[in-house]
Amino acid sequence: MKNLRLILFATEREARATIKRLKATACKDYYLFSEGIIAITGMGIHAAQAMCMRFALEVEEIWNLGIAGSFRSDIQWGEVVAISSVGKLVPHMEKLDTKSQEIASQALPLFSLTSSGYRLLSSDVPIHDLELHGNLSDRGDLVDMEGYGIAYAAAFYKRPCYMWKVVSDFCSPEGRERIWDNLDTYSECLSISLSC
Repeated sequence: MKNLRLILFATEREARATIKRLKATACKDYYLFSEGIIAITGMGIHAAQAMCMRFALEVEEIWNLGIAGSFRSDIQWGEVVAISSVGKLVPHMEKLDTKSQEIASQALPLFSLTSSGYRLLSSDVPIHDLELHGNLSDRGDLVDMEGYGIAYAAAFYKRPCYMWKVVSDFCSPEGRERIWDNLDTYSECLSISLSC
């Protein structure tokens, strides 16, 4: 029998409140709940893609919940927002020649998830640099490190993909400390968003 959904988190700490809320049971290196599977991907695009691919054929839809830095000042810290599209952050894309930009766009397509929400970029590294923040704000609203891998795997297996991100920081130097100090709060925010 096919499970309804796969819910993916980057870290156990982000997932903790949802695991508790859904009364999920530990099973090897993932969790089972009444409507599907919760899995911890580990950090990074490739780890997230691999974990998504592991379970994609067992579910009808794929969800990703997690933290994201914001490039926008009108999204509040701790706010959970829906993601409408996911793109791969290619550093200094604007400095590439036209042909290289074209190849990058074909190799790393933009994935549209829903008709409304915010634009997410996925980076291979954390973004805590205000200058880089300013250069990226016209390309996306938020940045994470896993969404693109999950969207890529979901598209490959032709599964609907939905994402919600809690604004954890504003891509500034103090962001690392803010994330670490508030991760349990972010976990609660994500858990509560499931019932909305």
